[in-house]
Amino acid sequence: MSSVYEKWIAANHALFACYEKVPADQFNALAKAEQDNLCKKEQDAVAAFLKNDSVNFRNIINERISALGSEQHH
Repeated sequence: MSSVYEKWIAANHALFACYEKVPADQFNALAKAEQDNLCKKEQDAVAAFLKNDSVNFRNIINERISALGSEQHH
């Protein structure tokens, strides 16, 4: 099971990877609406973390503390 932080990093990597597939000249040739819709699924995944505030430092730190605590009980 991956943490919220790991999922956040993965979502960002997916977004960057998607944009990297489109050469700059090809991107610049797109209309503004097409540019905005490029990698929409990946954009939405990243935005969901921000909208839900699930990547704030308090949540990330609490998650890490919980994970460390459960490791010590094994």
